[in-house]
Amino acid sequence: MRIEHTSVANDSVRALIAFHAEQLRSISEPESCHVLDETAMQQTDIDLFAAWEDEELLGVGGLARHSDGLGEIKSMRTATSHEGKGVGTAILQALVEHAREIGLTVVKLETGSDDHFAAARRLYERFGFTECAPFANY
Repeated sequence: MRIEHTSVANDSVRALIAFHAEQLRSISEPESCHVLDETAMQQTDIDLFAAWEDEELLGVGGLARHSDGLGEIKSMRTATSHEGKGVGTAILQALVEHAREIGLTVVKLETGSDDHFAAARRLYERFGFTECAPFANY
């Protein structure tokens, strides 16, 4: 597996981000759904990474840069056929390392609280993320 910078110009990346946004919007209340779609993921303050095996996309994740050294994990998604294979762990590790490399001093994220998000919350907890008060625009 290789992790590299990518963009939504890649058809596979764009499709996975669109699937992610569509699914989250279908299960979340509109006021609680903060997912970024493929258009929003093109913002210049977001670094997008992808996990690949040869030419097959395994997953994606973004790092948004806010003011005052704050980074935010955005749109983490593993392709359905690769769930449970460590893809999310590899992408999250790359995002955290990238945050350090570019000088971000704090990295936070927002995720759902219902059962659908349990695996994601366990992954984030393994990396030391803890519950916090709303931040940025939340």
